[in-house]
Amino acid sequence: MKTKTLFLLILSLFITQTIIAQNTTQQVQEIRKMYADAKDRIAKNGKGNTPKRDMELVFNEQDYDNAPPRKEVVRYYYLQEIKKDANNEDKIVNKLYFMTCKMTFGDIDIYSEWLCDTKTGQLVFAFTSTKFNDGTKAEARYYWKDGELIDNKIYSDMFSATGIEQIELYKAFKTAFDSVANRNK
Repeated sequence: MKTKTLFLLILSLFITQTIIAQNTTQQVQEIRKMYADAKDRIAKNGKGNTPKRDMELVFNEQDYDNAPPRKEVVRYYYLQEIKKDANNEDKIVNKLYFMTCKMTFGDIDIYSEWLCDTKTGQLVFAFTSTKFNDGTKAEARYYWKDGELIDNKIYSDMFSATGIEQIELYKAFKTAFDSVANRNK
């Protein structure tokens, strides 16, 4: 009897883990589709009948003695929505859906991407890649659902398993976008 109960318990744990893994795989596939859709929208940005909806901020910092020059270029891609304000008048709101950052620090290149869910505005994906002067490269991919990390692919020990640094960069750059893109709203 105890063996049968133990077997059923182990079987139920196995089934539960399988369902969780399938659910995570499905969520990651949905995020990858959102990413492909965003990249397609970016490729069409400003072409044909598609209005141009991007903004670039460039930061040059050379504040340190004897430090190599640093240049940071942040590019924002956004959608426009018309919403009613308190006076029931139309108001244009710019909604961020994709963001990239290219940073050069001497001969080290860092490239990052962030994808937002266009329905919720939440961060769902981040990618970062660092190329060093010796030719080596480090990469990481993070996937979130409802604010929770559901998967990661890390190809270097220089990145955390949680992606917290990507979340913090995203928040800082998104704040800059919101203050510039929606300042008159």
